[in-house]
Amino acid sequence: MIESLCKAIACLQDRGDSQNAQVISNLLLERNDLKISLRREIERLLDTTKKSNWRKLLDEFIDEERPFQLSYPDAAQRIWTFNIQYAEIVHRDRREYLQCWCKEINKEAELIELKHNWVLSLDRIGEAFVSSIKAKWKPGLDCIEAELEFHGASALSYEDSDTDTLKKWRNQSLRVIRKISDPLSLYRELLLCAEDAVILTPTDLRDGFLIKLQKLSDRYN
Repeated sequence: MIESLCKAIACLQDRGDSQNAQVISNLLLERNDLKISLRREIERLLDTTKKSNWRKLLDEFIDEERPFQLSYPDAAQRIWTFNIQYAEIVHRDRREYLQCWCKEINKEAELIELKHNWVLSLDRIGEAFVSSIKAKWKPGLDCIEAELEFHGASALSYEDSDTDTLKKWRNQSLRVIRKISDPLSLYRELLLCAEDAVILTPTDLRDGFLIKLQKLSDRYN
């Protein structure tokens, strides 16, 4: 049983769920019958789940819905500073990301309507400085509505998204209207079923996905 719980800790870490990994680790360490080798392994796993002070502070600002400034150096020692008025932490591909609305404009945004939305990889931030700013907390990220169409097996196996606002069958295809805040996340999802999925509107979003498909095709030619 203890070995299974150790595996569960590792799985939780892989999913980015450090909070529950810490809870299980602490409960196991309270046991007196724990073998020395397992105790050391759990302590090692626990060390990897501990959050730095800036991460704890960042979590507090988000939980309390308080605007904050995040500054950190990248791998080239360039300083990045963001004034954040909305943020949420998401887990994807075993990594933690900060999705946030920033006063700063994202010049690489796929759509101009989403120019204030940023996705920052928390795993790539070693040290950072977090401080309070005078601003109003926003209700969420900027969003656009996208109309999608799914065919074949992708339509039949479609799983509802929290941001879907409408789902309608037409002939043998499924049309979905969804609020989108991060086009790249949508592109990654559609690439898994590209032959059965179509972006109908908006045109800019559709064209952006088509460009990526063309680049992928070029690599195979």
